[in-house]
Amino acid sequence: IAQADNPKEQDVYDAALARFDRQLGEFLTWLDQNQSPDATAVAIAGTYGYDFAGGKRGVYLTEPSLHVPLVIRADPAKARFQ
Repeated sequence: IAQADNPKEQDVYDAALARFDRQLGEFLTWLDQNQSPDATAVAIAGTYGYDFAGGKRGVYLTEPSLHVPLVIRADPAKARFQ
């Protein structure tokens, strides 16, 4: 991840990522305790990355903005995608 021109902006972004990571962990723990892991696949994707160094807002085709967050959790031996 490129470093922000404004360190406070980077801190806010890092805090948001940490919060999302914590909440996702809590959600996956809840799923494990309340649902069958064999029957549940989870896929989460972001809309686009963020280019701190370029100072651009919105969607631009810069290298950092092309790195899209993606999280997938499924048992590949049991998951069937149609």
